[in-house]
Amino acid sequence: LGTKCNSQVIIPHKTRHYGDQPDQPEKQAPVCVLHHFPHNIQHCLTWGRSEFNGNFEIAPSEVNKYIQEDDYVKSLKDAQIAEGDIKEKLEVISKVLKMPCKTYEDCVKWARLEFEENFSNKVKELIFNLPKDAKTSTGTPFWSPPKRFPTPLEFDENDTEHMRYIMAGANLKASTFKIQRPKQHRKEEFLKSILKNVKVPEFVPKSKKIKTDENDQSSNSNNGDDENFTIEDIQKQIPSKDELSSLKMQPEDFEKDDDTN
Repeated sequence: LGTKCNSQVIIPHKTRHYGDQPDQPEKQAPVCVLHHFPHNIQHCLTWGRSEFNGNFEIAPSEVNKYIQEDDYVKSLKDAQIAEGDIKEKLEVISKVLKMPCKTYEDCVKWARLEFEENFSNKVKELIFNLPKDAKTSTGTPFWSPPKRFPTPLEFDENDTEHMRYIMAGANLKASTFKIQRPKQHRKEEFLKSILKNVKVPEFVPKSKKIKTDENDQSSNSNNGDDENFTIEDIQKQIPSKDELSSLKMQPEDFEKDDDTN
């Protein structure tokens, strides 16, 4: 570096050392920003990591706990877990078991429907409830910087990024259900042949309250929909323990140097 360097003046017994004060906590983006109004690459990366953890690490772990424990809900209540958090955990379990994957084709179908939900349906619903000309309570344009008005994606099998999402999602889903991956599991043409048989339901938008308060740090992204359901209602949507007796899922740990992640 030559003459370029960093320097610091140290006065013995006067200058505070680095370990003398705790690190400042990292500032986290509000939940509503991550889910609905991301406006920089860090928000997108945080959302992506959260989706990985939720789908491939947390969900399989909670399913295993639900199957293995005698009374999963009672154990959560005994641990003084809030009712809203219990509902959220049960909804995670219900979502996984609503579409259990038994074959690799099921995993590809799951990935395709997740693409549609995350990058098309949710965006369409956001635009339906908060159109481009929406106003805030003070009368100013809602979609003003740093917010960016979104555009729903239309799946294109000829788009490399779209197919990489399908490939990664299907392979990770297969790992969590302990399904053997075919030799062609990273071949786009093989995945396209499976996608031809996947039927994507037509999306119908609904009026719902979208969280816009950046001070609301609640993690539930269902915008209060689960408030109309009791814990018992959600449990009824989950298959019985007898039906799940042979199921044991495999959580996936995130490893940034693993290309399959």
